[in-house]
Amino acid sequence: SRIGFDELKPGIYHIAGKDVVSWFDIAKQISQELKNIGLEASEVGRRESISGIQGVKRPAYSALDSSRINSNLNSHYEDWRIGISEQLSLYLEM
Repeated sequence: SRIGFDELKPGIYHIAGKDVVSWFDIAKQISQELKNIGLEASEVGRRESISGIQGVKRPAYSALDSSRINSNLNSHYEDWRIGISEQLSLYLEM
């Protein structure tokens, strides 16, 4: 059965859309969207360290997965790529 936001158990809920997505995937998509509309954007690539700092611990798996909130609210959100495109359009209209 469907519950409301006020009935959710405390915790971390990601609302990233229907697919599991990483922060890297989000950064790549934003860069591509900017290029598609003719703006300059940096290339996004994987790095072993942040600004040359060695030994930075990173989680082995840090993807954003909406399944927890989808199952609790019995709802499904749109593709995260659409959300990025819509939000960039809104930002550029400002």
